[in-house]
Amino acid sequence: MDKEQYFKNVQHNQGAIMYEMYKEKFDEKKHKPFLQGHEFMMYLQMSGLMNQAFESACSYYEQKFSINKLFDKNGKLIRFV
Repeated sequence: MDKEQYFKNVQHNQGAIMYEMYKEKFDEKKHKPFLQGHEFMMYLQMSGLMNQAFESACSYYEQKFSINKLFDKNGKLIRFV
């Protein structure tokens, strides 16, 4: 995933962000089996880790791409910079 894809997925396909991070971090020596996208999302939903996984994935990509967020005085996200 590149920076532009990240911006697009944050707004329209949040599951893709989590799955991309899963694919990047997957180590077949340590983890088995490799899950397909729908299996991965089902696992997250069943485990109750959806919000935590999304926040973790966003933090990972925001750090990776050096993305900063601009918030208004009420804490609402205005834009990525």
